[in-house]
Parts: sequence; structure tokens; C-alpha cells
Amino acid sequence: MQQVFVFLILACVSSPGTPKSVDVDTDDDVLTGLEKKTLELETQIAGLKTEICALEMKMKEERDSNQNQLKGVSANVSDTMKVVGDHTAALATLRLDIDSLIQSVNSPPPTPAPTDVSVCPGDDWVEHNGHCILFSSESVTWNTAKVRCMYYGAHLMVVDTEELNTFLKIRLRAPDGNSHYVGGIDFGQANWIWDSTNTEIGYTDWRISQPSNGRTEHCLVVCSGSTCQWNDVDCYGNKKYICQKAAVHG
Repeated sequence: MQQVFVFLILACVSSPGTPKSVDVDTDDDVLTGLEKKTLELETQIAGLKTEICALEMKMKEERDSNQNQLKGVSANVSDTMKVVGDHTAALATLRLDIDSLIQSVNSPPPTPAPTDVSVCPGDDWVEHNGHCILFSSESVTWNTAKVRCMYYGAHLMVVDTEELNTFLKIRLRAPDGNSHYVGGIDFGQANWIWDSTNTEIGYTDWRISQPSNGRTEHCLVVCSGSTCQWNDVDCYGNKKYICQKAAVHG
């Protein structure tokens, strides 16, 4: 009995050495496995980081692209709004024009303002300050000239103002003169009158030493000589003449 107890004690004392060696081997395997797992995890983490970086780059590119597209859309919207504004303004102007046209169509036509236009009978007559003046192209005696003017409803011209005389000088002046009969006559009494009104001649523009009042020089011509002034001449000489009558106001 004592031997068995001793044997058991020896067995218990010697038996723990063997399990200790087994635990050391097991720990090394576990450590190796953990290191392997850690390496795999680090590799996976590195891969995930790479994927995350790639995703971030893609997101940044997409964000930049979206921002550029947004800017383009904003610019297009601004342009569109400007076009719409222009069209709106044009439409408003068109509406005003249409309203004005409708008003003008519906309104009675305005009464024309009275006109005061001097009218002469034809192309041969020249209108001047309410007078119709005809410069003849034919040369006749003074009496014939008077009849011609009466035929036209006119009379030989009365040159009773400096303004009219200047007008004639401008029309008739020529280097050697361009004498035309007008309505002045003295009937041989050296008393010059206007034939159509039987009134004494007031305004004059005689050449030097004129009128000479010769025996047959009883008719007045204008624009005589290089100075284009008045002269008394023979009434039977053939000369051009000037007719005058009042213009018609229409």
C-alpha cells in the first residue's frame, strides 16, 4: 500500500513536464497564424486604402465635372434669360405699335392745315414773291409785247422795288446787256408812268445820262448795257419783254 502511494506521488510529480512542451509549440503556431492574419489584414487594408483613394479621385473628378457643367448651365440660363428679356421688350414695343396703329385706323383723319402756296400757270412762268413772271423768247415791239401779256391775263412788268430790280438783274445780266421791255412809258412828255396802273414811277435804276428822252425813246427797258440798268428806247424796236401777274394762292 505504501508502495502504491509512493508510485502515485512520483507519477504526479513527473507528469507535468510533458504538457509544458506541448503548450510552447502551440503558442508558436498561434503566433505564426496571428502574424499571417495580421499581414493579410494589412494587405487588405492597403488595398482598401488604394480603392478609397481611387474613389476619392473619381469623386473629385465627377465633382469638378459637375461644377463645370453647372457653370455651363448657369451661363446658358443667363443667355436664355437675356434673350427672353430682349424678346419681351420687342414684344412690348410691337404691342405699342399695334395699339397705335389701331388707334390711327379708328381715329378720323386729321384735317389738313390750310396751305398758302403760290401757283403759276405753267413751266414758262417763274414764281417770285407772289408774282408770276414770264420772260419771253420772242422779240417784238412794245405795243405788241403789251398785247401778248394781256393775252396771258397779265401786263408788262412793274419794277417798283429794288428787290424786284435785283431779281431781274440776276436773271438777265449779260456782258453786252440783255434789254427787255417792261411796263414803263412816258408818252412823249418825259413823265414816266407804269402803263398798267397809270401811276408815276417812283423807284428807278437809270443808266448814267438816262433817260435821254429822245424824240422816239418813250419806252422803258431793263438790263441795258453791261451795267444791266434802265434805259429809254424807241418803242418800235423789236426786243424781248417781261409779263407779270399775281400768283394764284392754293
